[in-house]
Amino acid sequence: MRRHWSAALIAVAALSARSEAAERNYTIRGDGWFDARSERFGRLPMREARLTLRDDGAFAVTLFVRNERYLVRGRWDRRGRPGLQRIDISDAFGRRASGTGSLVYSGWRDQPVRLELEGRTGDGDFRASIAALDARRDEDDDDRFDFDLGNGTRLRRTIATTVDGTGTLRLSGIRDGRLGTLRLRLERDREARLEFGEPTRGEVRAEITDIRDRRITLRVREVFGRRANGELVVMMRDREQVDRINGSGGSDGGSWQLDFDARNRRSDDWNGGWGNDRDWGDRADLSMRGTGWLRQDLGPALQFDRVRVILGSDRDAEIALDGRGTTIRLRGRVSGYGNTLRVDLTDVNELRATGVVELRRDGNRLRSLEGEGRTRLGRFEVRFGR
Repeated sequence: MRRHWSAALIAVAALSARSEAAERNYTIRGDGWFDARSERFGRLPMREARLTLRDDGAFAVTLFVRNERYLVRGRWDRRGRPGLQRIDISDAFGRRASGTGSLVYSGWRDQPVRLELEGRTGDGDFRASIAALDARRDEDDDDRFDFDLGNGTRLRRTIATTVDGTGTLRLSGIRDGRLGTLRLRLERDREARLEFGEPTRGEVRAEITDIRDRRITLRVREVFGRRANGELVVMMRDREQVDRINGSGGSDGGSWQLDFDARNRRSDDWNGGWGNDRDWGDRADLSMRGTGWLRQDLGPALQFDRVRVILGSDRDAEIALDGRGTTIRLRGRVSGYGNTLRVDLTDVNELRATGVVELRRDGNRLRSLEGEGRTRLGRFEVRFGR
């Protein structure tokens, strides 16, 4: 690759002279490696990468590998995702190339902290990866923000979600007491409100007294219009999904007890399109052949040619993406109605995850799949269609 270095320098000069578009320059110093699939040299250590991103979409990076410098060029694209820029490789080491990559930014400062590249030239495949020395701290900070609800009595952010499930309220004067729909709102100022809909309508008012991991304890002040005392414990699956609610106490109308198990979970941000799921059917097994990909912060983009979706009668969902000897499994809870369904993710290949995948179908025929989410390894985006 050394023979291509002079050509690479000329290419950089041409890039600078060709346009007056504004550019940003960054340097990532840290732990990394470069691998050109060479039997002689193998994987080489890389400690520095210098990047140029132009507003017109042009991208260039110089990789410092031992005593050599390798230039890779292409296009960058944010694609509407905060903290992540995608890279399409067009040139490497002065030769035409193809491939993809990603540039990950810190969660607390506007600087890139990780670069991943995977491509191919006429000489063969190559890969490169480098992370800034403090990238792990950034990822840990982001992970805590994503999964922790808060501490003490303060939430990190307001929780507002609508939940379908099954439950019972036992309270004098309430004839039926069956609970099926809950609208939960927990505020950062400790205020809590639980609004129950069909079949039993009423409201519980309380305040947050303790937050530990996924457990939120509430001190009750009012139950269905009656002054009350006692305690409710709300167990969350993550920042938006309720698992169950249990509690008991006293009121002006006597003792009360409330038990509720969530069955279908959806954020209030989606209520406009996901509120009616009464036509939900039995277990369904959908599959489709086509083309699709999964792009991720860490690691290369993955290609798939087959997807299988198993929708359980208990609303559990499993999505298997197959291609080139690789299978990615996404699991979650399904909601929605008709030919548009939503899967709220719980794990990806056994890693805990958050995110949403949207499925479109014609009866038992799958038409398309798209979504995005996050695990402790970073963000990912998935698309599949015919």
